[in-house]
Amino acid sequence: MKCSRTGLLVSLLLHAGLLAGALWLYLHSEKPELLRDVPVSLAMLQIEQPQPVEAQPEPEPVVEPPPPEPAPEPEPPKPEPKPELKPEPEPRPARKPEPKPVKQPEPRPELRPEPRPEVAPAPQPVEAVTPQTVPPPAPVAEPPGPAPEELARIEASYKRALAAAIERNKVYPRMASRMGQEGVVTVGFTVLADGTIEDIHIVGEGSYPSLNEATLEAVRAVGRAMPIPPELGKSRWAFAVPIAYRLEE
Repeated sequence: MKCSRTGLLVSLLLHAGLLAGALWLYLHSEKPELLRDVPVSLAMLQIEQPQPVEAQPEPEPVVEPPPPEPAPEPEPPKPEPKPELKPEPEPRPARKPEPKPVKQPEPRPELRPEPRPEVAPAPQPVEAVTPQTVPPPAPVAEPPGPAPEELARIEASYKRALAAAIERNKVYPRMASRMGQEGVVTVGFTVLADGTIEDIHIVGEGSYPSLNEATLEAVRAVGRAMPIPPELGKSRWAFAVPIAYRLEE
């Protein structure tokens, strides 16, 4: 509104200036006689006021559609595996030609003078040597063995020791003792040179079964007897030892 009023005032001032200038020229110019004064009314000076310009409505802001979402970038293609470069085979070294053997000239045989045959001296007669007979060595006399009485004493001593060892291992069966069973059981066995006892058995009919079994167990309990005395000169020795079972009254 301020702009329209300012423009109107400027327009009025311009028109007033123009009318004033025209009036001044008219008054100072020569007036013809025939012309008469024409009254000037203010209505003539009234200038048509310009009509106010209606303000145009502001245009509605254009709503821009949202930009489309960017399309997902395609995944970059996977790099193709490079083909493995096989190492080029190394060139085989060229075979050098083997040098041919140089044939050496065969040496010429030296001519030597043939040796003269030597005359061997005549062999002298050799005296025959009669071999001397060496007498055979005299037989070494063996030391005399023990007397028969000594051998008998050694044998008796060994038998007593063997029988005593069996008696120490003898056990009277309780059942035979309760039933009053008595008797003599002869047991046979063989002693080796180192004292080992083998081939244990009952000689003859024996006695009660319980007494027979007790006798065999007594000999087995001895295990190993004393070695056979070397003076007897025996590698094995068979024995038959009677074992008595008696109940005390």
